[in-house]
Order: sequence, then C-alpha cells, then structure tokens
Amino acid sequence: MQENKPMNYFITISVVVMVAVVFFFLGKDAPSKEAGFNLVSKQEGRLKKGLEYLDKNKEITNEQYRELTGVTARQAVRDLDELEKQGIIRQVGKTGKYTKYTKI
Repeated sequence: MQENKPMNYFITISVVVMVAVVFFFLGKDAPSKEAGFNLVSKQEGRLKKGLEYLDKNKEITNEQYRELTGVTARQAVRDLDELEKQGIIRQVGKTGKYTKYTKI
C-alpha cells in the first residue's frame, strides 16, 4: 500500500494543475458583453460606410466593399447579405466578380 502513495500524490497534483490551466484559459478567452457590443459596432460601422458609398454611387461590388472597409471576401459577403436581408440593397447578378449591389 505504501508504494502507491507517491503515485496518488502525482495524480492529484496533475489533476489540480490541469484544472488550473483550463480555468486560466477559459477566463482569458471568455468574451465579455462589451466584446460582443464592439463586434456589433464594428459591423454597423462597416455597413454605414457601404451605405454612404451607395448614396454617392449607383452600385457597389464585393471588391469595392472590401477595399472600403478592409474586410475579407467572406465577411464582405456576410455584410452585404445582411443589408440585402434588411431590404436596403438588392443583389444584381448571381455570383462571381460581376455581381453588384444597388440600393433599393
């Protein structure tokens, strides 16, 4: 029975260290309410830039939106889809580099 005592201590210490590491990383990466608000604010700012561009121009492409806002191609699609879902813009063309968006 005496032989297992050091092994039990090792296992106990290992489990405590692993739990501490997990809690450290969970606490560090947990998004706060403010972080969620900042994400929404950033998207709203980008959408506003896109709409201001459309006020001055007849249409906008995904590429123009990316250059204007500095987002990736996928994020540009998400943003433009959001404006389309809200009924603010309309997609002209199916997909590809000739797709444009116009204000309704």
